[in-house]
Amino acid sequence: MVKKIFAVFVLLTSFFIFSFALSIKVGIYDNPPISFYKDGHAQGILVNTFNYMAQKENWKVMYVYRPFSTLLSDLKSGKIDMILGVAQTEERNKLYDFSKEYFLSNWARVYKAKGSSINSFFDLNGKRLGVLKSDVFYEGRLGIKYFLNHLGVKSEFVEFNSYSKIFKALEEKKIDAGVVSRFFGATNAFKYNLQGTPIMFSIVEEKVAFSKQSPITKIIAPVVDKYIKQMKENENSILNTSIDKYLNLPNRKSFIPEWVFYAFWIAILIFLILVANIIILKKLVRKKANEIEKKNEKLRKSNEELTISNEEIRAMNEELESAYSNLEMLTSRFQTMSVLLSQLDMCTVKEEEFLNQVLDRALEMIPSAKYGSVWTFDEGKWKIVAVRGHDEEILKDPNVNWNFIPVDKPRIVKDILEEDKKFVSPDVFEKFEKATKPLKESLAAPLMFSNELLGRIFVDIPKESKDSFSKDDVEIMSNFSKISTAFYVTRKYLRFQQELQDRLTLVFVKALEKYDTYTEGHSERVAKCCMNLAKKLELDERAQRRVYQAGLIHDVGKMFVPLNILTKRGKLTVAEYEEIKKHPVIGAELIEEGAGLKDIAMIVKHHHERWDGKGYPDGLNGEEIPIEARIIVVCDTYDAMTSDRPYRKALSREVALKEIEENAGKQFDPHIVETFLRYK
Repeated sequence: MVKKIFAVFVLLTSFFIFSFALSIKVGIYDNPPISFYKDGHAQGILVNTFNYMAQKENWKVMYVYRPFSTLLSDLKSGKIDMILGVAQTEERNKLYDFSKEYFLSNWARVYKAKGSSINSFFDLNGKRLGVLKSDVFYEGRLGIKYFLNHLGVKSEFVEFNSYSKIFKALEEKKIDAGVVSRFFGATNAFKYNLQGTPIMFSIVEEKVAFSKQSPITKIIAPVVDKYIKQMKENENSILNTSIDKYLNLPNRKSFIPEWVFYAFWIAILIFLILVANIIILKKLVRKKANEIEKKNEKLRKSNEELTISNEEIRAMNEELESAYSNLEMLTSRFQTMSVLLSQLDMCTVKEEEFLNQVLDRALEMIPSAKYGSVWTFDEGKWKIVAVRGHDEEILKDPNVNWNFIPVDKPRIVKDILEEDKKFVSPDVFEKFEKATKPLKESLAAPLMFSNELLGRIFVDIPKESKDSFSKDDVEIMSNFSKISTAFYVTRKYLRFQQELQDRLTLVFVKALEKYDTYTEGHSERVAKCCMNLAKKLELDERAQRRVYQAGLIHDVGKMFVPLNILTKRGKLTVAEYEEIKKHPVIGAELIEEGAGLKDIAMIVKHHHERWDGKGYPDGLNGEEIPIEARIIVVCDTYDAMTSDRPYRKALSREVALKEIEENAGKQFDPHIVETFLRYK
């Protein structure tokens, strides 16, 4: 009896210690925003979610970051306890245990370079297709390899260890297309200047895969299921807030309605039946063709069977198109949001142009709304920047002090004119009423950043309409509000970055002028000349800015040339000239490594190259030389000739221009010289 009691005591004590000192090895792989590793820390939607569970349960977590295929091998052997974000299949059930609950739904999508003609499975024939090794979207019954094989499409599969490497290879045109998860593609395609194709397949559920060899699987699996279920039902859970943070998509619980999930698989089933019928019919026709002379009666019957089969195929095709159209409607909202997000990279896009696009997309995605407007708030005054349907001329009157109902979050307003009437003077309200179409409902959303009001977006339903705004419409407007706010934040950051570059550039220039007093004013004159010449050559605004900055700091490398050589009055020796020739390379290295301005550094490096290939440091010729460097060499030479130097007095304008004209096609680009002479 005592032995039994002691055994139970030891068992309970072990369980108690084990449960409070549980150490778990968790595998994650490069799949942003689901999971990834950055700045020395595991991050992502599922990492945040599991960290919350671990904190609540007092688990000690060690993340193992490796390629997906390596993690699967480690999980099988028991080197790790679990992997976050794995699709459950029949084959994997034999090797691993899975959580009963899933975090979120996912599917595969094929991506391509912009301008590519790949738009269907059949367009992949003969193409190099990038895939993730051991991915469910690559191999097995859910993989693209299976689908293409049944379609008779022959593709060359190129295996990679991460989705990021697939996109990098696609950007560098080493492959023709790539298969990634739709979450990775939606949040990363714009970084690589890629676009999604209509080829989407295999909806899966992202779960936790547990090692069958791990002694803690049976302990933690029920706990993980409990937390996942609770978090999916809680609007403000860490799972849903992480989804908001990384994806910013409308329906966070599963991202697709359940009926669409079933419709998708029905469509796939119909598609496979269609393919099977086509293969059978091809074999049947080929067989009957060989027997045509001897078996006319059988051929007649076969033709009848073929006619019946074609009718069945036609009916199946109609059902398939219907199912596919439903999928297109589902993804259209995601694609529209992606278009707007991709425009955040456009440093030159104007605020008014962007907000007009936001309004147009909002009206597209909320078809019940026929009118709309976007207003910005600056220095205590409202200004309209986009309007659809209402009287634009009246609303843009700068002499009217407009005002609106307070809005701190997206909301539906039944009679917006009645509410606005409380906040404006009678004469302003009279103009507002005259300019505004009769409305049934309005949906208003603020543009705010750090509690600062930046503006408002309105979309309106006409008075005679039978439609009303829905909760989904409010959610859509909330997302447009967030996108617009992100645009403002991005522009603010870009302006700060540009100002920082300008200050760094001026530091370089002033440092050089302190070192070599003969160069005082030279850099500014060269930079202005380069800017004007770039405008005359009709280069874009970015190129104009690059050549201006490069012109300012093109001689910064001379600070590393001995001053006695720079200021020498007589002829330079061969050794001294070789020292002078080092300054473009030194300057380029200083600019790239010290200031991080790689594009400017390349221009500075080559500003002493010659059109005929006899320049330095690399002996480039013709159009091998960056056009900005070809501009600088003309302006630099002209200013040097027309300025006093230690070894000679300044030349006249006429002599300098004649010298440049005579060296066109030798030292200088002939086209740039021609433009320069007209400009000067």
